[in-house]
Amino acid sequence: MPSNEEAIQEAFLEAVDAAVPQPVNEQGIPDTKTVLRTSSGAIRPYYALQFGDISSLTGSESFAGPRGNDYALPVYIQAVAATVKDARKMSNRIKDAMLGEDFEWSGTVTKRAGGGQGTITASNGATEAYVAATSFTVTIQFEG
Repeated sequence: MPSNEEAIQEAFLEAVDAAVPQPVNEQGIPDTKTVLRTSSGAIRPYYALQFGDISSLTGSESFAGPRGNDYALPVYIQAVAATVKDARKMSNRIKDAMLGEDFEWSGTVTKRAGGGQGTITASNGATEAYVAATSFTVTIQFEG
């Protein structure tokens, strides 16, 4: 029997995409080569999203074995924009939209520790974009 992990990931992507006006791209952490730009080269505001590897939740061992355990699925999101203020506002918007969200075979979306603001800089030290990172955890049942 296949796991629920992929279905929950897809549902999370759909929920994020429906909650924000900017595009949501599942991609690695953006850098100067991968950051999305307009045809004129300007930074296009968007969200970069990555799913982490699941980890077993302490005390969630199932008599059915490890496929019946509960797991934490980490989700990392970077709001990317041309200004630090826009990146911060986008990050706040995603937290407001996703906290408490839930999906079939999952618990609610909760905030993970970490995040903050940073820059994407060129090799000459020039700032090309601003990033406001945040991360979430979704408790999932690996197998339903």
